[in-house]
Amino acid sequence: MKIEIKKKEKYYQDALIWMGYRYAIGLSESNSYGKRAIEQLKVFRDIEFDTPEFHALATEFAQFLKRKKIKDVMDLRQKMLESDLMWYSAHYGIGRHSYAASHCHDIIQYGTDVLSPERQEFLAFDIRRELSTYLSWSTPFRMPIDGERTIDPIDAFLSFLRDNDIKTSEDLAEYEEIMVVAEDKGKYSYYVRKRPEDAEKPYILPFGFEYSDYFGWADLASFFDPKFHKRVLLRNEGKEEVVECFDSWQYQTHSADGFPFMKVKRPVDGYRHWPYGVYIPEEYIVKELD
Repeated sequence: MKIEIKKKEKYYQDALIWMGYRYAIGLSESNSYGKRAIEQLKVFRDIEFDTPEFHALATEFAQFLKRKKIKDVMDLRQKMLESDLMWYSAHYGIGRHSYAASHCHDIIQYGTDVLSPERQEFLAFDIRRELSTYLSWSTPFRMPIDGERTIDPIDAFLSFLRDNDIKTSEDLAEYEEIMVVAEDKGKYSYYVRKRPEDAEKPYILPFGFEYSDYFGWADLASFFDPKFHKRVLLRNEGKEEVVECFDSWQYQTHSADGFPFMKVKRPVDGYRHWPYGVYIPEEYIVKELD
């Protein structure tokens, strides 16, 4: 069926504005949708202006705007601009060992107003994917493809260190590969291979504040993604309440067993209003309900 092109129609003109804007910023979120979206992006990027293919695509955009009853594309553009700028700023801040690492705390203050629930979940997945990339650069730790949709790489990495009594970077250098194996419902196991005793061991970043710069980003991802939320029953001074929370880690300067990181649970509401290290004291937790 041939698509009728109406170049002077308002929705069509708005579609051209929309296409130009998304082309300019590069459709940053496209990679999350798989091969089909990437192919669509390639077609869009390669298409020539003012050709039948170009106008057919623009007409499809115009029909989209009509279906969604979008009357002011510039207003829509502004909302997408805020979302894209947040995406860019997050990618700048992740992996930095400076004040930029705390930008995750800024995003929580306005992210819920700017991002739709779907965009929040996408950003959460994208943050976890970046974190697993940084870990793979500096350690033998590896995540499965798309495993970040259901697995927090920071939690999986530090849980492995704790459970295997790895307390220093020298201990970790004994491993040639630590591969997370995804299972059902967010569960996972590990495939592990150690280095031969006579093999040269690589340099691995010392444990400490460098890793803790990742924790706030992992927290932001868990906050934005409801799949990572759980409920716990708390009891304090004889009163009980159910609180929504998520798993997290924080650096500890002193510990009885020498392991420099402590696993904690952060309350969702508390994190929303005060994302600077608030967590639930372990002695208040009666049991997990999920």
